Amino acid sequence: MSFIYGTAWKREDTAVFVSQAIKHGFTSFDTAGQPKPYREELVGEAIRQAFATGQLHNRADICIQTKFSRPEAQDPSNTAYPLDAPLEEQVHLSIQNSLHNLRHEEAEDTSYLDALLLHSPYPDLQDTVQAWRVFEQYVPSRIRALGICNVPFAKLKQLYEAVDVKPAVVQARFHKETAFEPEVRRFCAEKRIVFQAHKVLKGSNAALLESELIGEAAAELGVSRQAALYLCVLHLPGSVRIVNGTKSAAHMKEDLDAVEVLRGWGVGDAKEVLWRQYMGRFQTLIEEGSHVPS
Repeated sequence: MSFIYGTAWKREDTAVFVSQAIKHGFTSFDTAGQPKPYREELVGEAIRQAFATGQLHNRADICIQTKFSRPEAQDPSNTAYPLDAPLEEQVHLSIQNSLHNLRHEEAEDTSYLDALLLHSPYPDLQDTVQAWRVFEQYVPSRIRALGICNVPFAKLKQLYEAVDVKPAVVQARFHKETAFEPEVRRFCAEKRIVFQAHKVLKGSNAALLESELIGEAAAELGVSRQAALYLCVLHLPGSVRIVNGTKSAAHMKEDLDAVEVLRGWGVGDAKEVLWRQYMGRFQTLIEEGSHVPS
């Protein structure tokens, strides 16, 4: 699926928005073992409800990913594990909590995660690898794939070379401040790692959103500028997905419909040629972050 529904900062309404996303066709969900911005247990509640009511039928048809968040990212008053526990114990406790929270049915022995991501690397590579080694103990039975978020290119390469179970997912902010992560995206494409872009519509990307190119693409496709930008990001080289955290039912439908609009353009016709031209211009636009006006 092109979009992963992002559940950060939905607070007590998390189950409501996840249920809404399921209703509109989202089948992938992103959360974290970080109770202040994320409510894993409410994501799981919405998923179990969808199975109970027949909206969802097969666990294999959905994708659930969560994250292990380091102590520095935890709110001391509301943590996923004891902050004074040894590193390996912190990871085990967080994973076990996530498996419980995100079960798709009441029986816990069938619970698994499609992906577990390290929310950010530790300052010391040795600690990052130590946490990753704990992740690996759950693969493939309880966790299908591993990944990492918010990782500089140099640290991503170091991690890739140091571990046995290679990262299958890298999630990163897609914005001007990091020049749209060219090295990370290239590495992911070369290694067949899924690149998950988030905050695509946030901050400095307002300039990108208002660019002439995105306006042209939106008009030609008959979609919003936001959806057109999403489509351009999704069609960058490699396997790219977008973390989409909209709370709007209308935008959920609009974004998913836009993917189908582009898919309907066909292969080998003038519209496909036009889209390739748009993508060439888009890649030029983001090749250097400075190309995007402030």
